[in-house]
Formats: sequence, C-alpha cells, structure tokens
Amino acid sequence: MIIKGIILCEGASDQVLLGAYLEKINGWSFVRPKKNFLFQDKNIIFYENSSNEYFAIWSSNGCNFKDAVGKIFELEKYEHTTESLVIITDHDDENAAKERPQAIFSTINEIISLDNYDQDILVKNNNQWQELSYTAGFNRKIKMNFCYLLVPLDSQGALETFMLNALSESSVSRKEVIEQVKVFLRDLKSQVYLKQRRERIKAQLSVSVSVFAPERMFDTFKELISLVDWALFDETNKQFKVLSEDKYLL
Repeated sequence: MIIKGIILCEGASDQVLLGAYLEKINGWSFVRPKKNFLFQDKNIIFYENSSNEYFAIWSSNGCNFKDAVGKIFELEKYEHTTESLVIITDHDDENAAKERPQAIFSTINEIISLDNYDQDILVKNNNQWQELSYTAGFNRKIKMNFCYLLVPLDSQGALETFMLNALSESSVSRKEVIEQVKVFLRDLKSQVYLKQRRERIKAQLSVSVSVFAPERMFDTFKELISLVDWALFDETNKQFKVLSEDKYLL
C-alpha cells in the first residue's frame, strides 16, 4: 500500500494543529488505522480523503526524527510506500536550520543510498519541496517528495510562537490578551517552574487560550487547540502553504 504522505512533527500539539488544518483546507478526515496499515505506532494518526488515499501525522516526541526516518527508509529499501515526507520542526535555534537536517539526510543516506546526495544543496532547500531519488531492491529507481519545514518560517521560535501570531491576527482583543500574558510570564520569577525558554513559549499559548475559553480551561490542551479554526488565518496559510501545493497536495 502506498500512502500519500507522512508528516513528522515534534509533539502532540503540533499533531493536533496540523490535522485540524489539513482537515479544513484539503478535506482529509481522521480514520482509525486498520491492522494492515504501515508503521503501527501509538504516536501516528491517519487521515483519509474522498479518493481513499491516506496520509499520516507522526509525533516523534521531540526534535530527534532519526528513529522515525529510519523506520520509513528501512521499509523503502524493500517496498516503496510513501509518496511524500514532510518534517516539521521548531525554528528554535541555528541548529534547527542546519545541523538537524544534516543529521536527517545522513541517516537516510546510510540506510538507502541517495542518488542526489549533496548535503549542502539539500539543507539549502529548507522550507520547499525537493526530490529524493534512490535505487531500491531489484534495482528499482524510486523518487520521493521531501520537505523540511521550519516553524515559524521567518524567525526563531516554536510552533507555539506561530500559533500566538495567528491568534493575534484574529482580533485586537486577543492580541491585547496575548501581549499581557507575555509580560506576565516574562516577569514571573520561579526556581521551579518555566525555567526554559521553550516552556515559557508553551505557557504563553496555554494561558492565552484558557483566557479565550475559560469555560474549557480543564479540557486537555489538544481540545483547546481544536477550538480554533486555524485555516482562517493568513499566518497559518502562509506557514503551511507548501503542504497544499497542487503537485504534492497533502
């Protein structure tokens, strides 16, 4: 079975946002995996469209994608199963833009020798589709669409940074709340809580969304994210435009 594509992302909140966005934009629907689905893993969510095509969003629980990438390309050696692979990661430091994709391409090339393996060129093409070509078993020539996507596109931050920007875009009142939440958390002094920059970014989103929907504050973070129609925002469509390009169309 060949599936339309796999998106690898860092965590559950990324997974929920991406699924909600692609359901709205491209008409995908959540489907429970069948026993014969590839890549049986508790961190994978599958979607199906009206043409009975499938794609998957796979949460890797962090920015180390080597294990998931390894599983995908170990299978590719024997059976071509994946038309497109997208890796979506936080643009949290310079390592994200250079060293992280270098490690990913090295992992791929160790498993299945890429015909077009030029690491500098591959890394240079972050945030856009490119083609990986390789020779699989029985001398089969295979091509896979690949995209390494940084979030946010244009500045350092995390997926939560981009989500806050999108929410700020939606209304002046939301933007005011978000700015006040940022000030509060910036000035918060604690030896125990929110010691890392990434934790403070996550807290900014969690607190802001809880203010927007206080009656839902005891729901899970996944449910709070699902309350928002992310497809309405220019910021979201700019960030994930590459996922909906006609040639690839996740």
